[in-house]
Amino acid sequence: MKVKVCASLLAFSCLPLFADSNLAVEINKTSFEDNLIEAQSNAISVTYQHSLNENFSLNGRFGISLYDDEIDGLSPRSRFSVDSLASAYVRFDAFPEQAFNVFATLGYNYVNLNVNSSAGDFGETESDLGYGIGVSYKITEDYSVYLSGETLIDDTDVEMQSYNLGFAFKF
Repeated sequence: MKVKVCASLLAFSCLPLFADSNLAVEINKTSFEDNLIEAQSNAISVTYQHSLNENFSLNGRFGISLYDDEIDGLSPRSRFSVDSLASAYVRFDAFPEQAFNVFATLGYNYVNLNVNSSAGDFGETESDLGYGIGVSYKITEDYSVYLSGETLIDDTDVEMQSYNLGFAFKF
């Protein structure tokens, strides 16, 4: 009996965590460039957004590859993919109560990349501080769509950008 009471109290204490939360599904068009290759990949990701106040929210994203790009010049039939993508970031909404909103993001990104070719496979993991900007439109009070552009990785050897189309719903 004590376990059921404790579990119920714990469940009810977690309810405020889900207040003012959004869940979004995104299509991500990523571009990757390093000293050897330039490639693109499409991914699908899910983003959880928890509002801290009217303008700021904490976000977590996880995505996987949908499409592998063929790489010219490496070896016959070389393919590039973003196997997984994870991000934790803060989002600032400039006009959260308006139908049209402009937002900016700043956070940490972790990307697992893979190149498959007839000469062998090569995997790499990259992480870096990222930033972005976007616009959103509220269809209704609970549903919105958005477009954003982000720099996921930007160091001396690797640059990775993502362009996102998302559909979010509030719960």
